[in-house]
Amino acid sequence: MRGKRFRKQTGAVLALLLAGQAMLGAASADASDFENGKTVNEYKLSKSATYKKITYNSGNPQDIYMIETKWGQDPNTQIKIGVPNPITSLMTVLKRAKLDNRAGHFVTGAVNASFFRPNGDYGYQATSILSQDNKILNYGVVTEDVTSPMNVAVGFGIGANGEPIIDYTKPSLSFGFSGKTLPIYSINSVREAERGILYNKNNKLSTSGTNQWGTEIVITNTSKDPAQIGFGDSITGTVSKIVRMGQTANHTIPDGGMIVSFAGGAASDQLAGVKVGDSVSVSANIEAKWKDAKFILGSGPMLVRNGQVEISMSSKDYFVYGPNARTVVAYDQDAKKLFFVVNDKGTSTSKGSSLTSMANYLISLGADYAMNLDGGGSSTMVARPYGGYEPVLMNVPSDGSERAVSTILEVVNTAATGTANMLVLGAAPSLEVGMSAPISLKYALDENYNPLNLSASQLTWSVEGDVGTMQGNVFYAKKEGKGTIVASSGGATAKIPVEVTSSVPAGTKFLPLDTFNSLSNWHVEGALAKVTLSSDTYYAREGSAARVDYDFLNSGGGTTAAYLSTKQSIPVKGTPKSIGVWVHNDASDHWLRGEIIDAKGQTQRIDFTGQGGMTWDGWGYREAKLDTNLAFPIKFKKLYMAETDVTKQNKGTIYVEKLQAVYDSTYVEPVFTDLDKAPWAKTSILRLSSQSIINGYQNGQFGPNDNITRVQAAIMIANQMGLNTANVTNPGFSDVSTATFGYDKIATIAEIGAITGYPDNTFKPNGTLTRGEMAAIVERAYQLKGTTTKSFPDVKLGYWAYDSILKVLANDIVGGYEDGTFRPNNPITRAEFSVMLDRYINQ
Repeated sequence: MRGKRFRKQTGAVLALLLAGQAMLGAASADASDFENGKTVNEYKLSKSATYKKITYNSGNPQDIYMIETKWGQDPNTQIKIGVPNPITSLMTVLKRAKLDNRAGHFVTGAVNASFFRPNGDYGYQATSILSQDNKILNYGVVTEDVTSPMNVAVGFGIGANGEPIIDYTKPSLSFGFSGKTLPIYSINSVREAERGILYNKNNKLSTSGTNQWGTEIVITNTSKDPAQIGFGDSITGTVSKIVRMGQTANHTIPDGGMIVSFAGGAASDQLAGVKVGDSVSVSANIEAKWKDAKFILGSGPMLVRNGQVEISMSSKDYFVYGPNARTVVAYDQDAKKLFFVVNDKGTSTSKGSSLTSMANYLISLGADYAMNLDGGGSSTMVARPYGGYEPVLMNVPSDGSERAVSTILEVVNTAATGTANMLVLGAAPSLEVGMSAPISLKYALDENYNPLNLSASQLTWSVEGDVGTMQGNVFYAKKEGKGTIVASSGGATAKIPVEVTSSVPAGTKFLPLDTFNSLSNWHVEGALAKVTLSSDTYYAREGSAARVDYDFLNSGGGTTAAYLSTKQSIPVKGTPKSIGVWVHNDASDHWLRGEIIDAKGQTQRIDFTGQGGMTWDGWGYREAKLDTNLAFPIKFKKLYMAETDVTKQNKGTIYVEKLQAVYDSTYVEPVFTDLDKAPWAKTSILRLSSQSIINGYQNGQFGPNDNITRVQAAIMIANQMGLNTANVTNPGFSDVSTATFGYDKIATIAEIGAITGYPDNTFKPNGTLTRGEMAAIVERAYQLKGTTTKSFPDVKLGYWAYDSILKVLANDIVGGYEDGTFRPNNPITRAEFSVMLDRYINQ
């Protein structure tokens, strides 16, 4: 109950700090705590307010959080108090700052302010004076304990002239009656022995809550609402009720009225003559410099006055000399630099400071006046980061989380939102040629550092350096190199460097995508078709091939297709010119196509042949050209055959091998896998192959050092000469029938007399040819003319192929060996015959 004697309390937080006096031997901090400073973070909160974090690597490391304001330079940068509503409630600094934050009133930074204490049944009360626009929100108390920071009233405020003030203050409240006055100790507070309390409805109280141990006077008909009392006011009223000592008190506070209540016998004796109907008054006063202040916030103790350390409490108290988390406010000699400072305690990087150490540190910053605010677990600083609409917690409270407090001090930016003055872009991603990526706008600020509601798509974009282009805020990498991405809005411009690289080393002609040695990533699907998948080594050019058996016979007349699809699409590096694949075809005349997925996630079709273009028989390499405007990088999704013509919808088998990305438009895929065995003949072999004159084996090899057979020679010459092999006449060889491989070519060549049979009427299609036989065949097939004076020691006049050898020699189709011999009876290899035929055709 109000009126009993209570042990003086100077705040819940303060009580915890005072308990630290028992910590004998605790380490003391001094000025050396703030040496070797380094600013690790700094940015503007407004035109004249700056947030900083400074670390000090001293014997006792320290973290300092500071908001520095250049006072008077920017009318939109203001210092205000954040007041609880109701005044008896508590709230964290961050939550209070967010509640006060709004457009045109951005709370860009804030710290905890005055001490607070329990206030009976009505919550909490700031322990010191608190006024706003000369309205007394809280009167507070002054103790008589020199070990308390509240033993002398100290205040911080913004005066009527707009200048900051830190100094001692002597607010007074008095009750006037019958030409006498009695001092009033506090407003809406616990009634203590021999103390007078004023009760009004400022904190939404309904009753005084007092007991019978005093005198209570109810006053109505007031000259001003007592809830609005300010310094310099003298509010008169009429006594409507008096309750003397020993009688039941606890009255309802009248609307627009007030109660003065004095505990103890001494005051009650002095009030004995007051009676109902008397005119009485309550007056509030303060020194002239505090009159009509924008606000006054009391706390303590004083730390610096006139540039000197001046701590207004006993220096022997642990509250002063013990290291702790601190919150302080200070300004310089000209009152042009005002700053809030928070010093953490309890982390590995910050051990806290003594008040003496803090006072000296503030002087080193240029402080002329400084005052302590609530510290310890209450020490909190919040600030608005660039681009943020609300402040965030900056320091590390020693409780591990924010403590709810009473009042806070705020740095407020009242400037209206303007146009863009600062743009900050997100970092450019690492891009390869052909890739694209959006560039983000991290935030945009106006000239007062207020955030703007701009999106990246609203900016104007360009690229410096020939490395790419912008489409909206999306960068498209076109060429390797370094450049700069530029964004602008109004007069604001931002630039970020960008480097375009290639995942494909310079000079790379192709990169494999899949060899089909494993089919674990593949499966087949059919559209109006039956399709199966298996692995095959017999027909494989190298390793294994994917065998796809398809049946298009029951399509019902619709378009049918056999899909060889990936389970996981295959990533393709860089920007290839085409996708290549080897397919062992069955001359099906179908349409070979594929699907890729571009960087936008869109599926795109590619063509390895035109419609009906799968005309070859055996292995064939085909490439699908890629559109240069594709959004790279791409992924390969599937390969498939399609058939729209019902008359071509058959049943068959194809084999697939060596899927690859091709990066050089001049690259020529090796037709055969073994030409390195005869590099001297490679050019001729490839040339004849490209002219469809020669073919390799089913396994993709050419066998350059294999002896050429008679049927192979017949096929090659017939292909080169373009002979009509339709409706041929049976050549009459006993070992050649229509079922013989190359029958039509043998018959045609025999008909023109290029290759004859043996005396036993055989052709011996798989028999090997000698160099002399091949000279005769070529001479007869192409009816060679010409002579030469050159001769070979191993080819004598009268040798059956003598004339043919000299004619192929005269036409530079074949030469001898290095020792001058021709060796007419040696078998001729496929490589040697290819060179002979190439020389005749192409030279």
